[in-house]
Amino acid sequence: MQAFSQVVSLGWRCQTVWQARRYFGRAFCPTSIFDWQITPAEAVVEYFDRDFVGLLDRDDLFRPEDGWVTNRKFGTRHPHEFSNGLQDGYATARSRHDYLCDKLCAIIGGAEPTLFVAQAKDPETFHSEISFRISRRNPRLKYRLLVVPDVPIGSGADAWKGDDDHWDRHFSEFAVRHDAGLQSPNTVTKNLGTIRYQMRRFANHVVKAKF
Repeated sequence: MQAFSQVVSLGWRCQTVWQARRYFGRAFCPTSIFDWQITPAEAVVEYFDRDFVGLLDRDDLFRPEDGWVTNRKFGTRHPHEFSNGLQDGYATARSRHDYLCDKLCAIIGGAEPTLFVAQAKDPETFHSEISFRISRRNPRLKYRLLVVPDVPIGSGADAWKGDDDHWDRHFSEFAVRHDAGLQSPNTVTKNLGTIRYQMRRFANHVVKAKF
């Protein structure tokens, strides 16, 4: 059984992080940008390819009548971030979005053994595309990408949580523990990962003259 220091969701919806925290425990599942938004597989790829920058620009967002805020450019939907409405809630939502993007980039750029988990309608394609991008960002990271086949959600108030048995079968070969990394908890490495990412992000803004 493989053991990891943390389990991180890569989407595509809330069900993934809910099931990860149910099975492994909340303490082992740091928050990710993909936890509470609905992110199609193609959009997850865009997040990586765009260095997690510019994915929630105001001009790309609209809110259908009685619907969730939606990104017309990338197809993401945001049922949780805009409780105050699109106009009044954008600044807060954008700040939270960018913070979580930075946090995920620090995790990928760090040294903690990580189990990334996602749902996808085409697990093999998603696994190939995303594992390549994770390894390209940090060739030294010890990780596994578990892609659980997406299954239809049933009816009922809790249907969004998914089928526990379905998830348990996929999670059963993995474990989490605080000593899974050589230096867990590796706060120094995580902070360095954050600093490196922020430096790249700042350089990108300078080049584009956009802050």
